[in-house]
Amino acid sequence: MASLTLEGAVRTYKRPNPSSWKDLFGKLRGGEASDAVVADTEEELVYALDGIDLQIEDGESLSILGPSGCGKTAILRILAGLEQLDDGKVLFDGEDVTTVSPQERNVAMVFQDYALYPHWAAQDNLGFFFQTHQRKHEIPERVRITARVMGLGFETLLSQKPPKLSGGQQQRVAIGRAIIRDPQAFLFDEPLSNLDATVRARTRVEIRRLIQRFGITSVYVTHDQSEAFTMGDRIAVMRNGKILQVDTRRQLVERPLNRFVADFITVPAMNLLPGVVHRDYVDVHDRKIMPPPIVLQQYQLESITIGIRPTDVQLRPENEEDTIPAKVETVEPLMSERSVLLTVRVGRYLYRVQRPQTEHFEPDTLVFIEVPPHCQHVFDNRGRRIN
Repeated sequence: MASLTLEGAVRTYKRPNPSSWKDLFGKLRGGEASDAVVADTEEELVYALDGIDLQIEDGESLSILGPSGCGKTAILRILAGLEQLDDGKVLFDGEDVTTVSPQERNVAMVFQDYALYPHWAAQDNLGFFFQTHQRKHEIPERVRITARVMGLGFETLLSQKPPKLSGGQQQRVAIGRAIIRDPQAFLFDEPLSNLDATVRARTRVEIRRLIQRFGITSVYVTHDQSEAFTMGDRIAVMRNGKILQVDTRRQLVERPLNRFVADFITVPAMNLLPGVVHRDYVDVHDRKIMPPPIVLQQYQLESITIGIRPTDVQLRPENEEDTIPAKVETVEPLMSERSVLLTVRVGRYLYRVQRPQTEHFEPDTLVFIEVPPHCQHVFDNRGRRIN
């Protein structure tokens, strides 16, 4: 086990120029492509990691959550040593391993596409690491122990080749191959995205059980919030090569530090209402909304955004100056939560309101939204949290 640290991590890629894309298509059609790329000036570089500082404690499980292309997988590849930083350091237990080869880092990766050798039985895939390191004598005992750890039914997979296994079974073998090595850290790169919903949920619980049992430092990359919340003791939210917030699920939901995190975390997403601060109220859709006191004290005549979750929105029976008239567009039952989710329109904006299933609504109904001050998450014009 080990603590993992990134200090000022920078990883950039060159942006292809338009002509190189044309050359690429030409190559796909049987021609030749040039290797031309745009000169790597500051404006023409793509930052996969933009000066990231990240500390993962010994034995901690950290989920990295963010949209596609934000740099999640780049972090894994840097930690594994598969790619080198342009600037910054990688530390394992405080020791600089920035230039240490992948073989010497003793980390195990579980990939999205399983990466199993199709012509070998599962037990041979599990023992590959020991074959290549001249430790064949360890394989039988290691496989036996790993099969017991992986749980009921895993032994029946050992004699099967990957093409004969289902997606969920192949992923179990891939996880077993990581465990058998007794690594310092587990690195998971969206390992469940190829599975159907039922198998994904079951495998997710199984992986979490194994991580907790071994207490091995784990980094789990995903774009799925449910997976991130299940797998991580803490969650790091990423966007455009930067880590915006590292926190527990509760803190991310109750106190997002910026507008992107507020919008990205939880389903249905937080409502974000544009407003302008006046002397004793905020103008939101030409209505007088009362914000938390700090907003009126420090942000007079500035544009802000008021965030409120669908569960916190209140509905009033009458049209008053501090309510926002809205027309119901759709009504979606949420059976598992015994509620209904309303999509309502205010001008060109759509918002969500979650109400008990005992309340009845029809499309085109006029409702009046209340935004209680104690439920508001307020962000300045740069997206930073105010209250």
